[in-house]
Formats: sequence, structure tokens, C-alpha cells
Amino acid sequence: MELTVKLILWLHLVSVALAGSAAFALPVVRRMAVSADPALKPAYMPIMNKLAALGRMALVLLILSGLGLIWTKYGGFKGLNGWFHVKMTLVTLLAALAIFNIYNTRWAMAGDEAAVARRSMLSKIGTSLIMATILAAVFTFN
Repeated sequence: MELTVKLILWLHLVSVALAGSAAFALPVVRRMAVSADPALKPAYMPIMNKLAALGRMALVLLILSGLGLIWTKYGGFKGLNGWFHVKMTLVTLLAALAIFNIYNTRWAMAGDEAAVARRSMLSKIGTSLIMATILAAVFTFN
């Protein structure tokens, strides 16, 4: 069982790294796209789409590996402190934001200027939620 817990924890930490990579890289690429030559701007869209997909994949892996850790290491949710509930609330908000971002991206690609304008703000919210989730995890699991 100890090896299983360590492997699940490894997957969880790799997923945190992937989520963080996407969360921090996406705004940088977006800023580069905004200031790029108009002829080059379309070339940035596939990069941003891949980073967003990476972030969504990492979020799914985080949720699954997190549940695996809760069951294998702690035997379930019983006995976890209040910070765990804060963390799970933040994860829920992050998942909702990821789903909304899928729709917002579709709207932006269809020419909705409000959706385009929202992208930067949503990215900042996502990065903040990831950082807050990691902080809550530190307080949850010491």
C-alpha cells in the first residue's frame, strides 16, 4: 500500500506542475499574441489551445489522484480538517472556471469581443485559484 500511495502522490505532484505550467504560461503566450504582428497572431491560437487543454487534463488528474490519495492514505474523508473543505471548494471553483473557459473560448473564436476581453481576467482568476488551492493543501496536510 505504501508504494501505491507514493505513486499516486507522485502523479498528484506532477499534475500540480502541469497545471501550474499551463496557468503561468498561458498569460505569457496571450500577451505575446496581443503584441504580435497581425499576420502572426493566428499562429498563437493553437499554442493557447494546447496550454488550456494541458491545464484541463492536469485538473482532471489532480481530482482523480487526490481522491486516490484520500482513500489510500487517509481511508476516506472522515477526520480531515476544515482546510480540506476550503481546498475542495477551491477545486470546485477551478473546475467550474475550466468549464466556463471552454465556452468563453468558443465565443471568443466566434468573434464575441466581450469573451475576448474576459480571457485575461479569467486567466488571472485561474492562477489565483490554483495558488490558493495549493496553500489550502499545505494547511490541510501540513
